[in-house]
Amino acid sequence: MKLKVTPLFLGLCVAVLAITASTAYARSVPAYPTFQVQQSNPNGYGAKNPHNCLTEYWGEVVNQCSYEVELVFALPIDNDGSHWVQILNLSYGSNAKVNCSVTGLTGDGNVGADGPFYQTLAGPGTTATYSVNVNPGGTIQVNCWLPAIANGEPNGIAAINWAP
Repeated sequence: MKLKVTPLFLGLCVAVLAITASTAYARSVPAYPTFQVQQSNPNGYGAKNPHNCLTEYWGEVVNQCSYEVELVFALPIDNDGSHWVQILNLSYGSNAKVNCSVTGLTGDGNVGADGPFYQTLAGPGTTATYSVNVNPGGTIQVNCWLPAIANGEPNGIAAINWAP
């Protein structure tokens, strides 16, 4: 008796592809090429220029400044609804607390915004995961406050992962 394995095998492959395609895939970006320095008001850092002391280490953004710097990351999404965001702390350096917030923005100020949700990363290599709801047409914004370098130990962000 000859068994036709080909249709069964193809059916199994299609099922696996459908399951894989239906699960939410994550995106990941290294922190250094994707950050912006946040300034709530013009000349917020005075004569200081954070760009002169923010450095890169294998894609991580490192605060070598003698003062706290706030960084902003904009995360594009594919659809509205619930999304998770994971922030990875610098892989080396200080045990100082890096505070971050995640907000679902609509572009209409605080109307329809979800968050900000605050979390603290304490120590090299730690992570924090958030869940945020994004209304139609919205985006996700991550803000992180990087403490000043202390005793030669910097602070920073390694990468951000999220479900688009």
